[in-house]
Amino acid sequence: MQSGLKSPNIRLASRTEENPRPREREIDSKGMKIRPKRYIVWSTNKEIDLDDPWQRKWYIGEVLSNGKAEDIAELDWEEVRRMLPELNLPKRVRRLWEDYFQHAKG
Repeated sequence: MQSGLKSPNIRLASRTEENPRPREREIDSKGMKIRPKRYIVWSTNKEIDLDDPWQRKWYIGEVLSNGKAEDIAELDWEEVRRMLPELNLPKRVRRLWEDYFQHAKG
């Protein structure tokens, strides 16, 4: 895998008293609940518990399938590579990511 791949954290919106509008901040996603962006997950408006392995795997698949480039860039690349065989992805999306990781190796 190329050393230039980023492994950033998932971004969550937060509100402060000084700024009641949500702002994004980077935080560690382990043990966190998030409310996903509607264009990534439109089937529910509920929080997703990223500490739950099933919900985490499902959310990563949704980001890979429906997310924008900036959403995908926030995922942990090593976790995506490791989970890829288990993810329920459309064939074209799976093929894209399998090809990506295959080319990233060499």
